[in-house]
Amino acid sequence: MMDREFLIGVELTPRTITAGLVDLSGKIVKKISVPTELSKGKKRVIDNIASAVNKVKKNQILGVGVSVPGIINREKGIVIDSILPGWNGLFMKKMLEDVLHVPVFVENEGKCFALAEYKCGAFRKTENTIGVLFNEGISTGLIIDGKLAKGCSYAAGCISHSIVDSKKGRLEDYASPASIEKLFKQRTRKSKPISEIVISNDKAAKDVLKIAGTHFGNTMSYLVNALNPEIIIVGGPLAKSEYFISAAETALTNKSNDICGKKVKIIPSKLNDSAILGAASIVI
Repeated sequence: MMDREFLIGVELTPRTITAGLVDLSGKIVKKISVPTELSKGKKRVIDNIASAVNKVKKNQILGVGVSVPGIINREKGIVIDSILPGWNGLFMKKMLEDVLHVPVFVENEGKCFALAEYKCGAFRKTENTIGVLFNEGISTGLIIDGKLAKGCSYAAGCISHSIVDSKKGRLEDYASPASIEKLFKQRTRKSKPISEIVISNDKAAKDVLKIAGTHFGNTMSYLVNALNPEIIIVGGPLAKSEYFISAAETALTNKSNDICGKKVKIIPSKLNDSAILGAASIVI
């Protein structure tokens, strides 16, 4: 059994594939990143995932979990809807199992993030938690009474398309990393990556982060009122911005009812490689 006490978690993004060999205590013992090469087609991406898995693989493994941006049917391993162009309807589980010859499990990146926080994070075993991952877009996972919610269409917690203003702007149009970069450029005529915006002290950066945080907090108030979570954990680059977090907390408090709003806290994630750990956890 000792030879089989390992899992592999894979984080797939439009730019990078990162695979990690994970032991059953939740420790990543080996990790590798390779380019996704999305423009070269789905088969190339599948081959790149398999290559990364084989590079970290040790003896026999229990299985491979893959974190994917998009709505995923985990039971069948089908990509239902994704920001990856041409991937809708892809039988990803079968394609990977055909080349890896081990059990493969595929899940949304936000759900993987929430599960990783529940299993391995600073607030592990907090049974009512919302995890929100700001990566290329906004992905959310819900832990309700200690279980990962999926919903009847596998889209539980899908808040990125929520309408946030009278012009029918969506949350992702205001609070995703890409939209924050775009708004910053409109205001300053300068381009900055989100990694620099979140640590900048200039007024334009603070303003766009506060706007994003306010829209995020307003949107989350509906989930908070409905689900009564104890914490909202924020992952990705926006977890590093005190202006974003503070604005979100203020908006959330103002919009939530007294019972739910006073209880919940918005907390930046301190867990490294959460998508890999969450994807590995899906296996077991």
